[in-house]
Amino acid sequence: MSNSVRPIHTELFGQYFTIPESPRRKGKRIVERIPFAITSKKCQEFFEKKQQIKEREEKEKEERKRKHEEKANLKKDTKVKSQIKRKREEHK
Repeated sequence: MSNSVRPIHTELFGQYFTIPESPRRKGKRIVERIPFAITSKKCQEFFEKKQQIKEREEKEKEERKRKHEEKANLKKDTKVKSQIKRKREEHK
């Protein structure tokens, strides 16, 4: 007997076995790099800037909410006024 290795034909195995594909990343992770030392000036500026952005977004959100409520109240008032006007015309 010889010690030679016979090649295995993959076509035969392909009919019976499937090799699963390796998982792939769906997107890139966004990592926010922050300065190392908390007491450094750079770190303090970083957190101040982040806080300012957060406050600005909060103010914009409140402003949009206020405008939306004003618009809803105005619409409600005009609707009530038109109903009152209609009732007055019906009673005449």
